[in-house]
Amino acid sequence: MGGLSKIMEDLPEGYGYVILTGVGSTFVNMWMGMNVAKARKQYEVTYPNMYSDNKVFNCIQRAHQNT
Repeated sequence: MGGLSKIMEDLPEGYGYVILTGVGSTFVNMWMGMNVAKARKQYEVTYPNMYSDNKVFNCIQRAHQNT
């Protein structure tokens, strides 16, 4: 455990915010992916189609892609 404490000492103060941002971004991306999956089912957009004639589905899909 000595090696880990040395690494923790070398990290700048507030580095935990960097880790928190990375973890938070991962969860937001997963949540948006689940929204796309629900929208695919709701608007009957099958794979491998990325887009549909439905503008609402397209907005949900693009929001996930842009993230």
